[in-house]
Amino acid sequence: MPVQVPFFSGHKLSINLAEDTVILRGLANDDGTFVLRGEVELVVTKPINVTSVVIKMVGKSFTLWTDGIGSGRNTRYSYEKKIHEQDLVLQTWTTTPTSTPITSRSGSASSFKSIKGNNKDDTSGTVNGSHGNNSSSGTLTPGLHRWPFEFFLSNKLVETIEDETGKVFYYLTAIIHRPSGIQSKIKCRRNVLVLRTPHWSDNALTANSLPTTSIISDRQHPACDATICVEKSMASSGTQFPIDITLAPNLKNVFLESISVLLSERRVYRLPEFDVRRGEMYDFKLRLLSITNLSDMTTYTPTDEDEEEQQQHQQQQMTLDQQVRRAIFMKNAHVPLTGDPFQFRFVFNLPNCIDLNHSSTFNEIDIRHFLKLAIGIQSPAGPSTLRLDTNITVLDCRLKEDYAALPTYEAALSDLIVDTEDDPTNIIGNRSGFFICPCYLDYKKKRQVSSKKEWIMMRHNHQHQQHDDHHNQSEITSPPSYDTISPGQSSSHLVKL
Repeated sequence: MPVQVPFFSGHKLSINLAEDTVILRGLANDDGTFVLRGEVELVVTKPINVTSVVIKMVGKSFTLWTDGIGSGRNTRYSYEKKIHEQDLVLQTWTTTPTSTPITSRSGSASSFKSIKGNNKDDTSGTVNGSHGNNSSSGTLTPGLHRWPFEFFLSNKLVETIEDETGKVFYYLTAIIHRPSGIQSKIKCRRNVLVLRTPHWSDNALTANSLPTTSIISDRQHPACDATICVEKSMASSGTQFPIDITLAPNLKNVFLESISVLLSERRVYRLPEFDVRRGEMYDFKLRLLSITNLSDMTTYTPTDEDEEEQQQHQQQQMTLDQQVRRAIFMKNAHVPLTGDPFQFRFVFNLPNCIDLNHSSTFNEIDIRHFLKLAIGIQSPAGPSTLRLDTNITVLDCRLKEDYAALPTYEAALSDLIVDTEDDPTNIIGNRSGFFICPCYLDYKKKRQVSSKKEWIMMRHNHQHQQHDDHHNQSEITSPPSYDTISPGQSSSHLVKL
């Protein structure tokens, strides 16, 4: 869409939002509503005639089908459809003012009522050099004009998906209608990002104990018992993913041969209109970041007599760490499992957003992730494998690990410590292993650098306060006038001194 410059076209239309991102909390079936606030701003250099100001929020899904859908001339290789729509009339210039609230039209499972637009006698949403709009004639005077709006979005809304062959995107469109067909409409469009974060439900908060995001699994085998702990089942792409493994041999001459950790992404594309379905499966081998021996975490002050024993212990520990690290990259590491406890913490890096998509809740673009862990054991009875297959949730790359501890993520965004940790030039910041992708940097920049957010919220709060004050004053009954009170009644209230 071409950029409108007031000097050449005589007008410039823009959409300003108090929050650039819609953040949905919890699952799609959880109750919740997000309020998207903003203003439609119009700058005109000469008077223009208008009939109405309308804003729409539209959500669409787009899928590619390389094999084609349909038959004959109706064969299509892509399909786009509207999955959500909400319309809001901000102001109209008509002979009869409309007082009915505008109801949103949504293609999703539910619809919400939006805030009612201004009628023809309401000029509170306009700011210019004069006192307001000339509503009777439908003429906007030169200056700055604003129309505030609010959209109530359900938690059932589908989050933004940016897959190669399947996308879900949202945008706002503001339209100023002109009275004549010769005069073109004034339009403006702005994209809206919808993200979903983990959030505990009310039932979980009122329970005796809060649920945990970790996954603990015990695997028993005649040769060896294993305890596997996945510390978090929800993580953003490009972040660290720790796994604790404890092995307890039940026999002699038991060896650890290999440890394999894979992350599988399953993509299922459905199109009910054509009754077609396509599935894809991708496996990603997690990259190892660090290994920590949890059984040797004791700290003490060494003496001169313990120096030699400490050096020998450090050499043995380094040898064991190297052997365990070799089990990640080789199939026949042959690490002996003796009577000492085998308890290690492996920290892996998840693939970044370039290769990995986030988990979705949309049935037509269904993206799910599975963790596949295999531990190879060699015993006198022969080789065996201990397996763990579990579901995990991959969050969007713009949602860091701090977002799992809601609602403190907003404070973390403006924290200087977070900025220091995310600085790619900082050595300390690179310790976290978080992949600084371009979309994350762009998202964080938009969240922090916005000079109009405070003013938009201030104007919204001021308008709501004025509406409440006017409503309270209308409910207060005024006292009777003195003309309605008879002289006898008024003299009876006098106090004689």
